[in-house]
Amino acid sequence: MVGLVIGLRTYVPTAWAATLEVGLPAALLGALLGLVVGSLVTACRHLHDN
Repeated sequence: MVGLVIGLRTYVPTAWAATLEVGLPAALLGALLGLVVGSLVTACRHLHDN
């Protein structure tokens, strides 16, 4: 969403590129952060169960 808004406010014909430039890294960072946090929660639960 942020990339689309930035692209539309800056230069409409290249809004799709801004969506990829901002949105793709944000999605990858969110996925990586979710993986790390999920792994930590799983590890903590496993340690407390034993």
